[in-house]
Amino acid sequence: MTEKVLITGLPSLLGTGLITTAPKRFHLTGTYLTSPPSRLGNTGIKLLPLNVTEKAAIAEVIQIVKPTIIIHLAAVSDIDYCQKHRSEAEAVNLAGTRNVVEAAKKADCYLIFMSSVMVFDGRKGDGYDEEDKPQSLNVYGQTKLAAEELVKQSNLKWLIVRLTTLYGWQPKRARLNPISWMLNELAADRKLEMVTDRYTNPIDNLTASKAIWQLIDKKLTGIYHIGGQDVVSRYEWAKAVAGAFGYSTKLITPVTSGVFTSLAPRPKYAILKTERIEKAIGYRPPNLVEGLQGMSKK
Repeated sequence: MTEKVLITGLPSLLGTGLITTAPKRFHLTGTYLTSPPSRLGNTGIKLLPLNVTEKAAIAEVIQIVKPTIIIHLAAVSDIDYCQKHRSEAEAVNLAGTRNVVEAAKKADCYLIFMSSVMVFDGRKGDGYDEEDKPQSLNVYGQTKLAAEELVKQSNLKWLIVRLTTLYGWQPKRARLNPISWMLNELAADRKLEMVTDRYTNPIDNLTASKAIWQLIDKKLTGIYHIGGQDVVSRYEWAKAVAGAFGYSTKLITPVTSGVFTSLAPRPKYAILKTERIEKAIGYRPPNLVEGLQGMSKK
């Protein structure tokens, strides 16, 4: 049975992954804020403009699409930008989510909300599971956490997916993800200062997207964490990237996070445990080397 799916904020790294890995029974429609993505291939996906801060616009899009499922990706996700522009972050990430929730309730949709490891303070060295109490260090994480509460209190059939740092080939005009930035710097022979005291378990966008579709296909509800198999510092990650793509590691210099004092505070351990999703769908992410090698071949 075909189901109509509305994906807000489609032109993104995760949006690209969801398009690429979507099961055939889902008919996708995506939204964009200012300009439609130029490289969706021959996917046949319908694209509509949408600003989630505008209630009437959301209602109009839902009336056009008539989805049974909404995947809410649209957000201001640059952590440092959010720190400097709190009002905009709250307008999009919090008020925008409230608008989507209200529209989803009227249409009786299954709502999937994308959240982040940034809802945690990063003091727990072995990582966070779904039962751990969130407490964010930065504006971005605070808006995501507040939006989670809106979703949980909505009385909708809902699914919250928290992600660690994503990597992969992002669409044109999308914000660079860590690996894309690293590769740009390495290709230009520029020095990379990478921190040794901040850790995460990164995951590629295709693996994450496949897992999200499996959760949706089973109509699961509640909170699920998605992350990678390996925990690495940004310095270790950069060296792995250089190795996978054939660059020298000589330009990669280890530094501590104190060098970047002007940036938004970030958790020391941005690590998500994945036991719940492993039990639910048999989730088995590739290790970091496998993930990078897969990316290098595309």
